[in-house]
Parts: sequence; structure tokens; C-alpha cells
Amino acid sequence: AVSPASGMIFPGSGGVHLTLVLENILASSSLALSVTLHAGPSGGAGEACTLHTATFYPTARQVVLSVSTPELPLSLAGTLNISVSGATALPLMAPWTYLAPPPVAWDVESTVLDGVARAWTPLHDGSAPASLTLANLASMYG
Repeated sequence: AVSPASGMIFPGSGGVHLTLVLENILASSSLALSVTLHAGPSGGAGEACTLHTATFYPTARQVVLSVSTPELPLSLAGTLNISVSGATALPLMAPWTYLAPPPVAWDVESTVLDGVARAWTPLHDGSAPASLTLANLASMYG
């Protein structure tokens, strides 16, 4: 299991902290574990996640991993695969969703042109003062 199941990891986001629970594993602190995010079904080389802790529960045959994802290009938003190598003969794979940030939004009600609250102005020579509000421009959205 991977928690949370999705997150925003675009450049400037700082990545996401994930908890991975591996079941039916012969848990041992001697395992050399690595966690990687892969785009597409074939996986490719992928991007390494930072493994912070691996807590082993031998009696329950369980390993709980605490990892941080890297930041990835926004073009990779969608379903990725997260893989854990070193726990079994083949890597364990699970889907994980890379969420795109919300689109920039124009608050039409906030638009003031030539001192009048409206989203349009008649064509005229010269300049006219204007103000408006754009939403979703927080630095956390890249």
C-alpha cells in the first residue's frame, strides 16, 4: 500500500512524503531496499526516491518504508509506477498518481477597466487602467 495515493511533485513543489507498507516480506534489516518512480507501463530507468526509514516487523512479515519523492517535470503528470527493489526477487510495483497543479483562473467578477467593474471596454485610443485577480498562482504550484 502507498499513502498518500497521489500528490503534486512538479518543479518547486518539494516532492511528497510517502509511506509504503510491504506485506508478506521476509523482513530483515539486511535487505538493501531502493524505491523508484517510473513513468509509463514499461517503467524505464525511473527517478530514485529518498529512503528515510525502513521499519521491519518480522513476525507480521511486513516492512514500512518512509520515502520522499523527487520533483518531476509537469509533462509526466498522471499515473506513475512506484517500485521497491531489494525486498523480493523481482521489484514490487504499485500505481501512484502525480497530480497536476490547478490551472490559473481569472476571476471575471474582480475585473475593473477604466474604473468600472466589467470584463470589457469599448475600443478607444490611449491606455486605460485595469485590475483583475488571477487565482492558483501560489509558489507551491510552480
